Order: sequence, then C-alpha cells, then structure tokens
Amino acid sequence: MKRQICAFMILMTMIFGIFNSASRIFPAVRATYVEDPITKDTIWTLVDSPFVVSNNIAVYPNATLTIEPGVEVRFGGAFSLTISGKLFANGIAKPITFTSNDLEPQTGDWNSVIFNGIEKSTLINCYVKYAINGIFVTNGDVEITNSFISYSQNGITAEYGKLDVQSTSVSYCLQNGITVDNSNVTIQNCSIMQNEGNGISVTGDGPAIIQWNEIWANGNGILLTGVQTSTVDIDHNKISANSGNGIRIDAESHSDISILYNNISSNDKGFYISSPTSTYITNNSIGPYNGMGMLYDQGSHVANYNDIYGNGMGMNVESGAIVTAEYNYWGDKSGPYHEKMNPTGRGNEVGGDGVDLDFIFYLTKPIGYINVRPTAMLLADRILIPPNEDVVFFATESFDTDGRVDKYLFNFGDGDSSDWTTLSVFPHKYSTNGTYSANLTVMDDYGTTSDVAFATVEVQYLPPLRASASLSNSTIHEGEQVTITVYVTDGINVVENATITMFSVVGGNFSQPSGLTSATGYFVTTFTAPDIADKANIRVVARASKEGYADGSAHEYLEVSPFLSVEIDANPDVVKSEETSEVAIYVRSNDEPVANASVILTSSIGNLSSYIGVTESDGVFSVILTTPQTTTLLNAIITAQAMKGGYMDGTGQTTIVIEPKILNVQINAQPNTTISEANVNVTVHVEYETIPIRDANVTITAEDGNFTAISGLTNSYGNITFVFTAPPVNAQSKITITAEASQTGYATGQNQLEVTVNPRTFIVRIYAPTAESEENANVIVQVTCNEDATSVAGANVTIVATVGSFNATSRITDATGACNFVFNAPYTTAQIFVTITANVTKNGYVNGGNQTEIIVTPKTQQEGGWPLTTILLIALIPVIIAVVVVVLVKLKVISVSSSEEAEEA
Repeated sequence: MKRQICAFMILMTMIFGIFNSASRIFPAVRATYVEDPITKDTIWTLVDSPFVVSNNIAVYPNATLTIEPGVEVRFGGAFSLTISGKLFANGIAKPITFTSNDLEPQTGDWNSVIFNGIEKSTLINCYVKYAINGIFVTNGDVEITNSFISYSQNGITAEYGKLDVQSTSVSYCLQNGITVDNSNVTIQNCSIMQNEGNGISVTGDGPAIIQWNEIWANGNGILLTGVQTSTVDIDHNKISANSGNGIRIDAESHSDISILYNNISSNDKGFYISSPTSTYITNNSIGPYNGMGMLYDQGSHVANYNDIYGNGMGMNVESGAIVTAEYNYWGDKSGPYHEKMNPTGRGNEVGGDGVDLDFIFYLTKPIGYINVRPTAMLLADRILIPPNEDVVFFATESFDTDGRVDKYLFNFGDGDSSDWTTLSVFPHKYSTNGTYSANLTVMDDYGTTSDVAFATVEVQYLPPLRASASLSNSTIHEGEQVTITVYVTDGINVVENATITMFSVVGGNFSQPSGLTSATGYFVTTFTAPDIADKANIRVVARASKEGYADGSAHEYLEVSPFLSVEIDANPDVVKSEETSEVAIYVRSNDEPVANASVILTSSIGNLSSYIGVTESDGVFSVILTTPQTTTLLNAIITAQAMKGGYMDGTGQTTIVIEPKILNVQINAQPNTTISEANVNVTVHVEYETIPIRDANVTITAEDGNFTAISGLTNSYGNITFVFTAPPVNAQSKITITAEASQTGYATGQNQLEVTVNPRTFIVRIYAPTAESEENANVIVQVTCNEDATSVAGANVTIVATVGSFNATSRITDATGACNFVFNAPYTTAQIFVTITANVTKNGYVNGGNQTEIIVTPKTQQEGGWPLTTILLIALIPVIIAVVVVVLVKLKVISVSSSEEAEEA
C-alpha cells in the first residue's frame, strides 16, 4: 500500500510539472476580440489592447468610439471599421496603430477604416498600414494629423467627403497615395512619397487645397483627371523625382485651377498638359533636371512668369497644341535656345515653330528677382515744324538697367498715340498749328512700365530749312571715328549761322555735338562709334534750326561692326610629351558670347583634332591638342582667329608648355657597403610614372672600380643588374655610381648612388721552430684576409727579430699567402726567447702585422757525457753542505751530542 501511495505522489508531481511547463510554453492569448456593432459611446483602452477585429464593425450614428494612446487595432481578415458616428483616436502620448493581425502582414490584408458619418472624426499620430484602402472617406468628415499611412493599395481616398490632412506621411502604396473625388480636401505640410501610382489624384469638383507638401518618387506627383475637375489650388509644393510627371493634367474639362509657386524638379516631365481645356501656369520653378520642363499635346494654353531652366528640354508642343509662353525665364538672359527663332539663346531649349509655341518676349532674370523700372528717353528729329510734315520720334535711347525694354507707347499730344508697339522709332504729322507735348512710356521684360518722358513740338507755318548729311565712311568698327558733314540751305541759298544739333540712335559720341554753319552752309564734326555686342546700324541725326525757319533734319546710317575678342584656355596648360590638352576658344563681343563664329586654329607644334570650326551657342569651340614626342622642354603656341559677318575679326593666342617624359632611374646596390675588390650587384630600375620601361638602354659608370659590363637593356620589369668590382682602398671611401637610361620617346633619365668601400684587413700568422745557438731556423709568415679568409698573395712582408738576424728582411707572399724567412740564431749558452715581428702591407688593405717568440737554446756536446760545469757542480755539492753544517753548529743553530749525553738527558 505504501508503495502505491508513493507511486501516486510521484505521478501527480510529474503531471503538475507538465501542466506548469505547458502554461509557460503556450501562454494564453492576450487580446480582445471585437465584432459587434458599437451603438453607444465606447472606449477601447490600453488595458484591453490589442483589439482583434474579427468581423465588420460599425459605429452607429450618435455613438463615439474613443481609442486610447498606444492601442493596437488588428484586423483578422478583409474587415472594415465603418464610422457612421464619430472616431476619436489621439495618439499624441503614444501612437495608435491600425494594422493586420497576420504574423507576416502584407498589403491588402484588411479592408479599410471607412468614414461616412456627418460628425468630424479625428486621427492624431496614428499608423495605418497593410489595408486595401487605409482611410476611406465617403460622405464623411475626417481630420488626420501627424499620422503615417503606408503599405496599402491606396493610402487615403475621399469620395464626396470632407478631408483635412496635416503633417502626415503617405507612402509605399501600390496605387495612389491620396485619391480625391468630388471632395472638399485640404492637404498641407505632408510627405507623399514612393507610391507606385499617383502621389495625389484629383477628379471632380473641389475645393482641393494642396499646399506646402513634399511629393516625391511617385508615379505622377499630382494628377488632375476625369471628365470635370474644378477648384483646385496647388501651391508651394516641392514635387521631385517622380518617375512620370511632376504635375499631369488630362481632365477633359477643368476650371478654377491655380498652380503657383511650386518647385518642380528631377521628374521625367515637370508638367504634362494633355487637356483640351486651356490652362494657365505661372510663377513656378520648373527645373532643374526634368527630362522635359513642360509638354503640351493638345489645347490652347498660357504659361507666363515661370523659371524654366536646367532641364533636358525646356518646353515642347505636339501637333494640335498652341502655347503662349511669353515672359518666362529660361535660365539665361539671352533667352531659350531655338534653332530658328533664337539661335543665340543659351537658356533651356524650346520646340515649336514660333507660332504654336510663342516664347518671345522672355525674362532676363528669374521671377524672384526684384525688378527695376525701365527709363524712357524721348527725342525728336525736329521740334519746330510746319503742319502736315513728319516729325520722327526716337525712343531707342530708353533703357532698363537690369533687363530689356520690350515695348513703347508714344502719345503725340494731339489725341493720337501709337498704342503699345515694339517699334522704337515712330513718325507723326501734326495737322494744325500749336504747341504739343508728346510723351513716351516704355515697358520692360517684366511688364513693368516707366515714368513718362516728354518732348515739346511747335507747329507753325514757317519756311523749312533743308539739311543734308554725309559720312566720310559708312562702315566702321566699334571705337573708330568717322567725319560727319552737315550742309544747310533754305531750298535755294546756303544758310549761315544755322544751329546744328547732333544726336545718334543708338550710342556713340560727337567731338562737337552742336555748332553753327559756316558762311558756306557747312558744319563738320567727328563721331566715335560706341562699343557694341552685335553689328548695328546707327542712325546719325542732324537737326538744323534758325529763327524764322522751321527746323530741318537729315540723317545717315552708319554700319558699326563690333570686335571679336578671342580667349584661349588650355587644360592643362602644362602637358607631357605625346599627351593631350583640351583647348577651348572663347569668342565674345563686349563680354557677350558670340555663337556661330568661324574659328581657324594653328599650332606651332603638335596636332589639333580640328583646325577649323564654329562656336556653339555659348561662344565656345573646343579642340584637342596632341603634343609631339620630345626630349626637351617645348612651347606650343596656339593661335585662333575668329570671324563672323558683322564683326571685326579677332585673334587670340596661348602657350602650352610641353614637358618631356623624363625616365625615372633608381639604383640599388646589394650590399651598399662592401670591401676592397669585392663584387657588388647593382640593379638599375627604369620607370615612367610608376610604369616599368622595357628595353631602356642603361649605361653605368663609377668614379673608381669597374663593371663587368657597362651597358644593357632593361627587362619587362624595367630592371637590369650589373656586377661592380670595388677598387682597392686603404681607407674608407665613398664611390659614386652613375646610371643613365634612354628610350625612344623619353628624355634621358639619370641617377646616382654612393657605395661605401672599406679596406680589407690582414690576419698574420708566424710559424717559427725552436733554434739552437748560432744555427739557422726557417720562419714562415702566412697572410690571409680577415673579411673572407682568402689567402693574400702579393703582400709585402718585412720581418725583424730582437736578437739574431734574417738572411732577407722583406719578401712578397706567394699565391698561398705565405713567404719564408731564414732566421740566424744568436750565440747563447743558455736558453733565450727571441721576439720576431712581421709587418704586412698591400694596396687595398690596412697595414697589419703580428709577433711571435722563438726559443734559442745553447748548443749540445758533440761526444756525449756531462758537461764540465755539471761535473764541477756535482763535486762541490758535498763541500758546500759540510760548510753550511759547520756554520750552523758554530752559530748554535744546531747542536751535536753524543749518545751518552742523550741518554743523560
């Protein structure tokens, strides 16, 4: 029984543990499932979050659904949350999210948050993603602020509703970011980006206000489409990098469309107008980097006061479209480029034939420029005339300091006027006597008018003076002078003392602008032509007046041609042999580029890619100079002559310095420090700008020593190795090695290297046997090199001994480095030590030497036996011992006693 109880307890413990683990491994889902309609005010709290929508949910009219900050609303399928009452979702404290319940969410997982109630709903700091239509407003009223709508098929759709979107991001939608259909919509300060369809699509009646948004990287930035679109205000937006069009209008009919102050850049087309209904585009910056600034393919349209610049093409029209594009700025004060209408224009190119696309007049400054009013100047060739005779008014001297005078309005003071005209010279006849105050108003390229300028004309019945004028030359160049002769008569007789007043149209000055005729009726003055940018026909006018006469007038035309200035820029202006330099020829007249000028080039050396050409619209003609091969420094003198009808030829010159390609020579010695007469491998490397030079001819020399070969060709690595034999030196020496390399097409290169040569040192060994007194002994001196242990032949060895002598004291070592000396031992009766010193010298070595000792012994007896001295010494030993004993006894150092005494003791 006890065993069973024990087993039971163990089993229960295991079951409890399994369930406890399961509860940790598979926790219960914390979610609030919602599917019932909301018929009264309801709050979805953070406590119950997330809310999983498991069916379509409707918020009934008069009911409010409030969602607390931080709540997640997850849709479990293709369900919608339909707001017929009111939704208040304020996520300022923490974002509120509407999303898919799928663990791997995708676009289109759920349907939409639909608003169709009359009460205003509010979404603040909400995230809406992975829907079919993220926000769908149909007959509803919604305000969306600081929210993020993304990864849906359509971000926000409004149909017959009211929508206010502020500071919200709408992105990554498969179709449109925001779709507006017959709705009252405001979209401000939003970022609408990377939607595959349109950033914003508008159709039907508005109002639709689209302001201060950044709309980029969509298909089209903004599309106005449908059968009828009206009351749309598009202003102050940045519309860029859209793969289609910045703004496209293809609505069949539209009205009350305002498109102002937008910056439209980097799109395929800035504007694409494909509507039969007229549009008016003004005050926009269209560029840079659009493929086409503006394209029209049907209808009649107006585009004024826009900046259109930096695009692939500024504007074009297709068959059937007509565009008035006056008063736009095209990127340059010279206007847009048009092959026929404005070939010297340096601004964006325009298409059309001048009729279907009318771009004249154009602005000379961007639309943001603060314009200065033009100044009107009015002159008349006569100021006292008889009735019904022409007086010619001149407005040509009028000017605009920051642009151009385009139009003139002459008011003749008799009730007649010219109306606005482009003519600066206008004749008029007065039919009756009187004093008339004529006036002039001019208009500049911005449409700004001037103050009024006045001229007074008297009309009286008086006989007129008759004047004629002649020029000493009818064609001159700017800055040159011409003599003008004026002749005055009354029709029959010459008139003396007539007052002559001179003026010109336009520019230049007179040495004597006024004076009196001579007794012969002549007045002579000199005229200096003004500086001009283009060929001009200057009207030189002489007015003759005298009391009792009506004024007479005469004029002549003087053709003035400007000078062409030619400036040549070479890049680079210092170039290597057989390399290239880009040569740009700038042709100007009074600092204005001159297009279509013929240019003739010469070069003192080298070859130009072209020797004749024509300047482009910017006044530039460019060629390439290929420099010749040279081994010395050269100068290429480039001369350009520019010619164009109506201009005086101009000439310019520049110099390009041609440097030879100098070979870079590097020398390396292994080792760099050596000894006398040793061999060293010297490697020469030849390159140019780090590229090895093959087959360069290298010669090598040394100030001392020699090479096995003194010249050779480099290999494919640019290297060649020579063997250098160092000279013999007796002290450390620096030897300079010089290598010089040459190759066709290169200047000779040279370099030097110092090699240190140290002298060798000796190892001197002396071999000497023991010698007997007055006998000869053979002494051998062996000399080897300390550095490489080789035998030193040809060394000079001198030898001396402290005693004794040598048969010869100086010898030369043989091939084995040895030499023999005969030593004559001195007489001696005792063994002695004799010091022998050998000194060695040789060129290329440090002087060396060594010492040794030789033992000299007395001669031995010839008969055998002991020597006499030895016998005497042996005989004396007992006597000496006896004497020493006696002395010691006497001194009582030792005592002698008998045996009896010893016993007594």
